[in-house]
Amino acid sequence: MKILLDTNILVHAYNRDSPHNKTATKLLTQAIESENEAYIALQSIHEFYSVITSPKRVEKPLTPRRAKELAETILRTPKIQKLAQTQETTTEALTLADKHNIKGAEFFDTLLTATATINGINVIYTENDKDFKNYDIKAENPFTE
Repeated sequence: MKILLDTNILVHAYNRDSPHNKTATKLLTQAIESENEAYIALQSIHEFYSVITSPKRVEKPLTPRRAKELAETILRTPKIQKLAQTQETTTEALTLADKHNIKGAEFFDTLLTATATINGINVIYTENDKDFKNYDIKAENPFTE
Protein backbone atom coordinates (compact mmCIF):
# COMPACT_ATOMS: atom_id res chain seq x y z
CA MET A 1 0.00 0.00 0.00
CA LYS A 2 1.26 3.49 -0.87
CA ILE A 3 1.12 5.88 2.07
CA LEU A 4 2.12 9.49 2.54
CA LEU A 5 3.49 10.44 5.95
CA ASP A 6 2.39 13.87 7.13
CA THR A 7 4.65 16.30 8.98
CA ASN A 8 3.16 15.45 12.36
CA ILE A 9 4.31 11.83 12.06
CA LEU A 10 7.90 13.06 11.74
CA VAL A 11 7.50 15.57 14.57
CA HIS A 12 6.10 12.95 16.96
CA ALA A 13 8.76 10.41 15.96
CA TYR A 14 11.62 12.79 16.75
CA ASN A 15 10.05 14.52 19.75
CA ARG A 16 10.72 12.18 22.64
CA ASP A 17 8.39 14.17 24.90
CA SER A 18 5.43 13.57 22.61
CA PRO A 19 2.76 11.21 23.94
CA HIS A 20 2.64 9.82 20.37
CA ASN A 21 6.38 9.22 20.09
CA LYS A 22 6.19 5.42 20.33
CA THR A 23 3.46 5.08 17.69
CA ALA A 24 5.10 7.57 15.31
CA THR A 25 8.50 5.93 15.71
CA LYS A 26 6.93 2.55 14.94
CA LEU A 27 5.31 3.96 11.77
CA LEU A 28 8.58 5.48 10.64
CA THR A 29 10.43 2.22 11.35
CA GLN A 30 7.83 0.24 9.38
CA ALA A 31 8.25 2.67 6.49
CA ILE A 32 12.03 2.29 6.58
CA GLU A 33 11.71 -1.49 6.73
CA SER A 34 9.44 -1.35 3.66
CA GLU A 35 6.35 -2.80 5.28
CA ASN A 36 4.50 -0.15 3.29
CA GLU A 37 5.48 1.85 0.24
CA ALA A 38 6.07 5.09 2.13
CA TYR A 39 6.45 8.61 0.80
CA ILE A 40 7.22 11.99 2.32
CA ALA A 41 6.64 15.27 0.53
CA LEU A 42 9.63 17.59 0.68
CA GLN A 43 7.10 20.12 1.98
CA SER A 44 6.75 17.95 5.12
CA ILE A 45 10.50 17.97 5.71
CA HIS A 46 10.45 21.78 5.51
CA GLU A 47 7.52 21.91 7.92
CA PHE A 48 9.23 19.39 10.23
CA TYR A 49 12.27 21.64 10.57
CA SER A 50 10.05 24.64 11.27
CA VAL A 51 7.99 22.87 13.95
CA ILE A 52 10.75 20.96 15.71
CA THR A 53 12.86 24.13 16.21
CA SER A 54 9.96 26.31 17.41
CA PRO A 55 9.45 26.86 21.16
CA LYS A 56 5.84 27.77 20.31
CA ARG A 57 5.22 24.32 18.80
CA VAL A 58 7.21 21.83 20.95
CA GLU A 59 8.17 21.82 24.62
CA LYS A 60 11.85 21.19 23.99
CA PRO A 61 12.75 22.56 20.57
CA LEU A 62 15.80 21.21 18.83
CA THR A 63 18.74 23.34 17.87
CA PRO A 64 18.93 24.26 14.20
CA ARG A 65 21.97 22.00 13.86
CA ARG A 66 20.16 18.95 15.33
CA ALA A 67 17.04 19.64 13.26
CA LYS A 68 19.21 19.90 10.14
CA GLU A 69 20.87 16.55 10.97
CA LEU A 70 17.49 14.85 11.40
CA ALA A 71 16.05 16.40 8.23
CA GLU A 72 19.12 15.27 6.29
CA THR A 73 18.73 11.76 7.73
CA ILE A 74 15.15 11.65 6.47
CA LEU A 75 16.31 12.90 3.08
CA ARG A 76 18.97 10.17 2.88
CA THR A 77 16.64 7.35 3.91
CA PRO A 78 16.26 5.43 0.64
CA LYS A 79 13.28 3.32 1.71
CA ILE A 80 11.06 6.38 2.08
CA GLN A 81 10.56 8.04 -1.26
CA LYS A 82 10.58 11.85 -1.36
CA LEU A 83 8.11 13.82 -3.44
CA ALA A 84 8.71 17.32 -4.70
CA GLN A 85 5.96 19.67 -5.67
CA THR A 86 5.92 20.45 -9.36
CA GLN A 87 4.02 22.82 -11.58
CA GLU A 88 1.47 20.02 -12.05
CA THR A 89 0.95 19.59 -8.29
CA THR A 90 0.68 23.33 -7.77
CA THR A 91 -1.92 23.57 -10.53
CA GLU A 92 -3.88 20.69 -8.98
CA ALA A 93 -3.66 22.30 -5.53
CA LEU A 94 -4.92 25.62 -6.88
CA THR A 95 -7.82 23.83 -8.57
CA LEU A 96 -8.71 22.02 -5.33
CA ALA A 97 -8.39 25.25 -3.33
CA ASP A 98 -10.78 27.02 -5.68
CA LYS A 99 -13.22 24.10 -5.62
CA HIS A 100 -13.24 23.87 -1.81
CA ASN A 101 -12.89 27.60 -1.04
CA ILE A 102 -9.58 27.07 0.77
CA LYS A 103 -7.99 30.06 2.47
CA GLY A 104 -4.81 30.82 4.37
CA ALA A 105 -2.63 28.10 5.83
CA GLU A 106 -5.23 25.44 4.92
CA PHE A 107 -3.69 25.62 1.46
CA PHE A 108 -0.70 23.55 2.64
CA ASP A 109 -2.93 20.52 3.30
CA THR A 110 -4.42 21.08 -0.15
CA LEU A 111 -0.93 21.08 -1.65
CA LEU A 112 -0.12 17.87 0.21
CA THR A 113 -3.32 16.30 -1.10
CA ALA A 114 -2.44 17.32 -4.65
CA THR A 115 1.07 15.90 -4.24
CA ALA A 116 -0.37 12.57 -3.11
CA THR A 117 -3.00 12.49 -5.86
CA ILE A 118 -0.57 13.28 -8.66
CA ASN A 119 1.69 10.47 -7.40
CA GLY A 120 -1.06 7.86 -7.13
CA ILE A 121 -1.15 7.80 -3.33
CA ASN A 122 -4.58 7.55 -1.75
CA VAL A 123 -3.74 7.19 1.96
CA ILE A 124 -2.14 9.75 4.23
CA TYR A 125 -1.12 9.04 7.81
CA THR A 126 -1.77 12.19 9.80
CA GLU A 127 -2.85 13.33 13.20
CA ASN A 128 -5.04 15.90 11.46
CA ASP A 129 -7.33 13.55 9.56
CA LYS A 130 -10.20 16.06 9.66
CA ASP A 131 -8.13 18.48 7.55
CA PHE A 132 -8.44 16.08 4.61
CA LYS A 133 -12.14 15.18 4.86
CA ASN A 134 -13.13 17.17 1.75
CA TYR A 135 -10.65 15.47 -0.53
CA ASP A 136 -10.51 12.18 -2.39
CA ILE A 137 -7.79 10.84 -0.14
CA LYS A 138 -8.14 8.56 2.85
CA ALA A 139 -6.67 10.17 5.95
CA GLU A 140 -5.87 7.81 8.80
CA ASN A 141 -4.99 9.00 12.28
CA PRO A 142 -2.63 6.37 13.72
CA PHE A 143 -2.86 7.94 17.17
CA THR A 144 -6.52 7.13 17.79
CA GLU A 145 -7.47 3.73 19.03
